[in-house]
Amino acid sequence: MKRWQHQRGRLDRVVDATRQMPGGTVVWTLARQWKFHRTGRHVTLIGYFSFVSVFPLLLVFASTTALLSRVLEWDLEQLSASVVGQIPLVGDEVLRQAGSTSGSIVTIVIGALVALWAATKAFMKIFDMNDDVWEVALDERENFARRRARCLLGLVVVGVRALAATAVTTVITVIGLPVVGFVLSAVAALLVNITVLVGLLRLSSYRVPWRVLAPGAITGGVVFWLLQLFGTTLVEWSVGADQGPFTPTFALIAWLTLHAGVITAMAELNASLAANATTDGDAPTH
Repeated sequence: MKRWQHQRGRLDRVVDATRQMPGGTVVWTLARQWKFHRTGRHVTLIGYFSFVSVFPLLLVFASTTALLSRVLEWDLEQLSASVVGQIPLVGDEVLRQAGSTSGSIVTIVIGALVALWAATKAFMKIFDMNDDVWEVALDERENFARRRARCLLGLVVVGVRALAATAVTTVITVIGLPVVGFVLSAVAALLVNITVLVGLLRLSSYRVPWRVLAPGAITGGVVFWLLQLFGTTLVEWSVGADQGPFTPTFALIAWLTLHAGVITAMAELNASLAANATTDGDAPTH
C-alpha cells in the first residue's frame, strides 16, 4: 500500500510538471479526453469504412476517366495517375483494374453505389465522434434523417474540393515551373485541407463556432499536407521490397487509419482548447 501511494505521488508530480510546461495543460486535457471519449474506437470505425469506400471510389474515378478518354478523346491519363498515385501501394493496381474494364458503365454504377454507402457511413462515424467529443447529450443529438442529409452534403463538398485541388495541381504541373509550381501546389493543398477539415469538424449536433474550429483545422491541414508529401513514400519504405499478397491491403488500412486519427485528434484538440478556455470564462458552452 505504501509503495502504491509512493508511486502515485511520483505520478502526480509528473502530471503537475507537465501541466506547468507551455501547452502542457492542453496536452494533458487532450490525453484525458481521448480516453474518456473512447476516441480510439472512432478512429477504428472511420478507418474501416474509409477502407471499404476507397477501392470502389478509386476504381470509379479511374474507370470514368478511361471512359471519357475513349469517348471524347480527352487525355486524362495524367489527371487519373495524379489522384490514384497518392494512395500507397494500391494505386497502380487500381489503374490496371480500370484499364481492364475499359471504362465499363456497369463498373462505374456498382462502384459508385458501394463507395457512396461506405463513404456515408464513414461520415456518420465522424458525426458520432464529434458529438462524443463535444459531449452532446443523446436526447439533444440530431435525428437520423438530418444527420444523413448533412453527411451527404459534406461528402459532396469534400469531393468537389478534392477534385478542384487535383485539377489545380495538374494544371500547375503542366505549366512546368518547378519552384513556382511547388509553392502554388502547397498553397492550394493547404487551403483545401483546411477547408475540408473545417467541414468535417463541423459535422456535429453542437454548432461549434468557426473560431473554435480554426486551431485543429489549421494544424490538421498542415499534417495532411506533410502526409501528401512524404506519407506514400514512408508507407512504401516501411513495407519494404518483400511484399506478400495482403501487404497492400494492410498498408492501405494503416494509411487510412492514420488519416482518421488525425481528424479525431484535431477534434479533441479543439475541445481541449475550449475546455481550458472555459476555466477563464472565454469558451463556448452548450
